[in-house]
Amino acid sequence: MNALKKIRPDNNRLKQILTSLGIDMINTFTLQTIHSNSLIHSRVFAPGMGISEDPATGSAAGAMGSYLVKNNVVSKNVCKNICIEQYDRLNEL
Repeated sequence: MNALKKIRPDNNRLKQILTSLGIDMINTFTLQTIHSNSLIHSRVFAPGMGISEDPATGSAAGAMGSYLVKNNVVSKNVCKNICIEQYDRLNEL
């Protein structure tokens, strides 16, 4: 999780990259969590939408659930109740 905490994106460059890919945001994550009942810890960046980092995004969480099932990180049954932590130190950026 330390690597996730160390992310300090260059928002201008990230916006260029995301725009070139035709997407609005990027969701970074790790299976290392702060709380034992959480499945993943994530950070979401959306500089093209005027959001350098989103502290709690439902749209990214929904997509993350699909990603986790598609890539066999969790079963469909587990996906019904996933606890996702998002960056807990946002005010330190």
